[in-house]
Amino acid sequence: MNLTKENLEKLQKKLDFLKKPKRREISLRIQSAKELGDLSENAEYNEAKEAQSLNEAAIAELEKQIREATIIEESKSNKIQISSNVKVQSVKGVQQFTIVSSNESNPLEGKISDESPLGKILINHCAGDKVELELPDQKVNYKILEVR
Repeated sequence: MNLTKENLEKLQKKLDFLKKPKRREISLRIQSAKELGDLSENAEYNEAKEAQSLNEAAIAELEKQIREATIIEESKSNKIQISSNVKVQSVKGVQQFTIVSSNESNPLEGKISDESPLGKILINHCAGDKVELELPDQKVNYKILEVR
């Protein structure tokens, strides 16, 4: 997985939170639920154990992402890459977005993945280039207006 340094730091902070404060919080919930008595019919205990399971799964996933991450260095290249801000024009008008890794993707915030169909065709192109996105029912042409 390709990540910017900034996103790797965000993942590490999230992992630290899940491993320390979140684990402590869940441990306290489990301990408190145990004190209520019979565990076989204890909803609080079952909920806390479920939270623990979900937290541990999230920790494992984050550790895997961090371990397998490839850091993308920002360069001064004029070619589109991860972390590039791109302005394009199509029949829909002018659109602006940032190319990000798949786990940073959020189209509502203008962040599209380098693995998305549009992201894939834009990577390594420059301002002034024209690209064509083939959709199942149509083709959409884009002109790259600006790359930052």
